[in-house]
Amino acid sequence: VQEAALSALAALARDNFDVATVLSKPAPERPGAAAESSSGLSLALALCKSRNTDVQLAAALCATHIIRASVSNHHPSSPDLPAAMTVMHVMNRLISSSTDSPQARTKACFILKYLVTDEKELCQMAFDGGSLGKLSDLVKSITPTDKASEWDEDEADSICCLREAALTSIAVLALANDDIRRDITDNMKLVPTISTSLAHRHAGIRYAACHLVDSGLGTTLFQRLLKEDEDHRVTYAALTAICNLINEYSPLRQINYLWFTNRIFVAGFLNGLAGAITTIPSVFSAQNGHSTTGSICALAASGSLCIICGGLSLVYGGWKTTLMRREHERLVAACKLIKSISTISSTAKVAPGSKTTGSTTALKAAPHKGNAAAAKGKPKPKKQGGWFSRAANMEARADHLENEAEHMEAQAQGLRQDALWMEAMALGLEGEAASLQGEADHIRDELSNLEDPLDVLDLV
Repeated sequence: VQEAALSALAALARDNFDVATVLSKPAPERPGAAAESSSGLSLALALCKSRNTDVQLAAALCATHIIRASVSNHHPSSPDLPAAMTVMHVMNRLISSSTDSPQARTKACFILKYLVTDEKELCQMAFDGGSLGKLSDLVKSITPTDKASEWDEDEADSICCLREAALTSIAVLALANDDIRRDITDNMKLVPTISTSLAHRHAGIRYAACHLVDSGLGTTLFQRLLKEDEDHRVTYAALTAICNLINEYSPLRQINYLWFTNRIFVAGFLNGLAGAITTIPSVFSAQNGHSTTGSICALAASGSLCIICGGLSLVYGGWKTTLMRREHERLVAACKLIKSISTISSTAKVAPGSKTTGSTTALKAAPHKGNAAAAKGKPKPKKQGGWFSRAANMEARADHLENEAEHMEAQAQGLRQDALWMEAMALGLEGEAASLQGEADHIRDELSNLEDPLDVLDLV
């Protein structure tokens, strides 16, 4: 009964300022009663400490809707921080509990998400209270990082829902400020977990992981956009993450060439140039052309800063960015070519016993042989870290995709030849059918001209 009543109050108070105001104040029929014992919010907070987990969750959800509905756009005010802290403590305990069911922990994650959504003060309070650490431990405990294809085949739906809820809650907390986002990548080490979740079979998990993606997962994120049958919500989240990366709204944006160029090198170049411009006139005007040790040092420092930052701006903003853009364009072009050829191959049908089957098989085997021979004579690339390693991997991937594209194009050519051969056979069969039809019409004419039925025997 308590659980049902709390659920009903939660439904009434959700996004309803008037109902939330009534439930957060003492009951009018008991004017002498204390607020802690008579208001609906205080009763819900008291039931959050119940021994029944379902009652705890229902009470926490009721208190969450009352707290959030009391703060609306039409009635701006500060949320009830003590009440919110009580709900956070209860949810943190349920999230980190290993004895509660996955369904209960899933509800706890979503209640925490409802509580802190679009409220920076509550997000910071949850972060300071350890909610992010407990959510991170939960996600890492139920998510492998080896990206094995079979790890999610026999996984229970309750675990999938729990992972989705935890990732969604982390994403909501990460929207607050850069400190939380850096803590996710630096201290929590969630990047491998997020990368694995982007390839999960459930759209909800992929959707939640897209909100947590950073610049180190750009290739995995791009694969989500290439899938034509991808859920539209996942595609929307992936595009949102890419927009954040372009606008440098990422916890690992420091490894971005654009961030290096715009925030450090260009700014340093302009500062050095400004220092040199101000130093030279001061030497010739205030000091009558006689430079002092201080002015020489200032001019040398400004000039060095200008030259170094200007050179690095050209290197990172021009050369390296251009190389990465070319590799990206090659990869995109190869992927589009493979998709188009795959569409042609799937729509074409090969006739059984076709004479070009052997040639198609030979074409299929030839590229593999050439690749193996080329691989033997090609020197192994040296291992390099950072963006050099990523560029080398992208180049190798692009070469592989180009080889596959050539192979599939050869297959498509064979299928086109088969189609032409079948079309010629169809034309020949149509001619034979027309000839047989003419003979049949001639026989019908002769039969119609016979007057005596016995003449049929003579005709036969």
